[in-house]
Amino acid sequence: RPRVYLPDSLQGPARQAVLLHERTHIRRRDPLVKPLFYAVVCLHWFNPLVWLAFYLMNMDCEMSCDEKVVKLLGEESKKIYSYTLLEEASGGEWKRYRGGSICALLSFGEDHVKNRIRHVLDYRRPPFWVMIGAAAVLVILVV
Repeated sequence: RPRVYLPDSLQGPARQAVLLHERTHIRRRDPLVKPLFYAVVCLHWFNPLVWLAFYLMNMDCEMSCDEKVVKLLGEESKKIYSYTLLEEASGGEWKRYRGGSICALLSFGEDHVKNRIRHVLDYRRPPFWVMIGAAAVLVILVV
């Protein structure tokens, strides 16, 4: 049973955004899937493609949850959510960011946070016709 632990200093809209992000992970069963990928990486530790797949899976997983937060909270939440990502990654010292606490080191990387923030700020819901086109391409590829 996954639990979410948050610092007491996280309040207001930032707390709501982080909780929504973490609940999205739980709903998508990420805490169950990630250990399976860890096991695959342990078995194939020598294979750089497995490490690359693991890294990309983590990035996609985080960015997907970020998109869900922006989609549910609206465009005005982008700025607050981006600052929250930066604050949590840097341990509250975002102007002198050097990696933050041990928790930040385990869950964030400097480049990873930069990419996530850039993605959140640039995120726009794709137009309906793009989604229909992507679905059509997927159906053609499956057939």
